[in-house]
Order: sequence, then C-alpha cells, then structure tokens
Amino acid sequence: VVPGKIEWHPLGVFWTLDWDIPEEDVYASTTGRDRLEILKDTDISISQVYENISLYDLAELVLRDAGLSRYEYVIDRSLRDITIRYGWFDRVSHREALRQIAVGCLGRVYCDRLGRIVIERFRPAKEPVFHFRDDLNVFSKDHPLAWTEIKNRIEVVATPYQKGEVEEIYSSDDSFSIPAGERHRETVIFNQKPCIDVEPPVVDADSHIQLVDYTTYAWGVDLVLENVGERTGTVNSITITGRPLEQKGSISVVREDARSIRDNGEITVTIENPFIQTRSRAIAIAEGLLETLKNPRRDISMDTRGNIALRLGDVVTAPEFKDKKHCR
Repeated sequence: VVPGKIEWHPLGVFWTLDWDIPEEDVYASTTGRDRLEILKDTDISISQVYENISLYDLAELVLRDAGLSRYEYVIDRSLRDITIRYGWFDRVSHREALRQIAVGCLGRVYCDRLGRIVIERFRPAKEPVFHFRDDLNVFSKDHPLAWTEIKNRIEVVATPYQKGEVEEIYSSDDSFSIPAGERHRETVIFNQKPCIDVEPPVVDADSHIQLVDYTTYAWGVDLVLENVGERTGTVNSITITGRPLEQKGSISVVREDARSIRDNGEITVTIENPFIQTRSRAIAIAEGLLETLKNPRRDISMDTRGNIALRLGDVVTAPEFKDKKHCR
C-alpha cells in the first residue's frame, strides 16, 4: 500500500431484493443476492447421462446451462483429472448440481469479488498473507471451541454403475384427450433412474395426434403432442424403452483417528454421492476429510480494523493461535 494512495477493492456482484427507505433516517437498506443464490431458483435442463466425463466438463455444462459465459466462472483445472464413468443429475437446481460436484471432488463453490462462480478443490494451507495483532489491529476477541463439529471416523461410500439390459422403463395406459388444433406437453418419469440409451417414445393415439417433439433426461422424458385434426383426439398409451443404470454393489471406505476416538469418543460421518464411483476417489475424500475434522476446531471472533483486500480462503494469523487460519 502506497501512503496517500487510494486503493479500490471490489466486494462482489449482487442483485438487490426489497429496499427499506425510511423517511426519518439518512440511510436506505436492502438485501443483496449473489449469483449462487440466484442459481438456487433455476432448474437444470441438461440431465442426460454423460459417459466418461470429467468433473470439470460436468461443471462447465451446468454453468453454461445456467446461462453463464466463460468470463463469469472459474473452474479448477485439476477437476479435469477426475473422470467418472457416468455423470447425470436428477431434477435439481443449478446450485444443487454444483454442490454435488463439489462433494465429488472434495472442493468448494463460492462467488469471488468479481462476481464469478469459483469451483476449486481443497488444498493444504498456504503461507499467511496477513497478520492480526493485539497491538496493531485487534480491539477485542473471543475463542469459541467448536467441539460438536469433530468427526473422527469418516465413511465414504463409492457406488460403481453398469448398464442394464434394454427394458421397458415407462409404460402408461392412462388415456387422455387433446382438443382439436391444440398442443399438449406431457412429462413422464422412468420406473428406474437414471436411464441411458433411451429409445424414442411409442405413442398409441388417434391418427390425427402426432408426437412433434420430445426431450430425454436421465430421469424421464418431456413429450409434446399435437392434435392436427378437426375433432378431439385420444392418447391411449405411452411406452418408452431404454437401459437403466444399475448399481454394481457398493464399496465402503473407512478412515479413522484412534487418538481422537480415545479422547472424544467415536463420531462418524458418512458421505454418499453419485459422483463417487471408485475406491480410489473414496479413499482420497475420506483421508482429506479426516485430516480436517478429527480435532476440535478452535474459532476466533475478532473486532478488528480488518483488511478489505482479504479474499475467501486467504491464510491469516491471529493472536494466541499457533496454527494458521483460513479467512472465512
């Protein structure tokens, strides 16, 4: 920092909700939502089953489906090294889809100060970039002990999948009518989820009712039917065939810390995620979580002058702490 020079640091990009503007006060207040909060309210539309896809490519598919350009997100390049045999999403929001990817890569998702969505893997702490000191920038502090957040036995379940045989994955003979000249949208849900190699729907209906469009997802199909005739028509049945993805057993990987269990008792957490499909990925996640969660976490709450240039994940030092801490 150059003395006498003003530095500007962005705090993010936000969209406001309701405003509170009391006439008797000299301020106005509002609530801002970042991009991740907005993605909580938008649903993913690319829920096909993708084969041999990296978590990097899967994350990019989600973000592009949400309407983001390549300048509005940053994805850790190391996610290219994590390839899963089958990747898909159920009927979820874009934010939930990103959360699932974060679990699968042992990572985190957040918005940076430029408003970009960042997806990155967990890494060991780096050197501190800032120091909080009692005699310089700390006015008061508190040291709460987060004892309840200990996890000293980590179980991660890996679930391999394989293609099943071609079979009837949806069938309905619940007939319905479509008025003359109108279109009807029908959403059907497969008997088993997810499914792959889905064949075109077979519609048994009056001759003047046509299947004009359909979209296949991992969990079902959206159909658009049109009555091109001059009288009301009837759809008698809809049948769809395909291959369900079947679980090929499950692999349970357990990592535990004997010393923490002796001191604190056994406290287990179980992690299951459709993107954890191999033993090696389960081991990496179990060992990474155990190292982070096995000991009681000591937090610090400080009243300080702060440093507006600090970013999420920056390492700092704080009074009376021997260990380095992440800025949160």
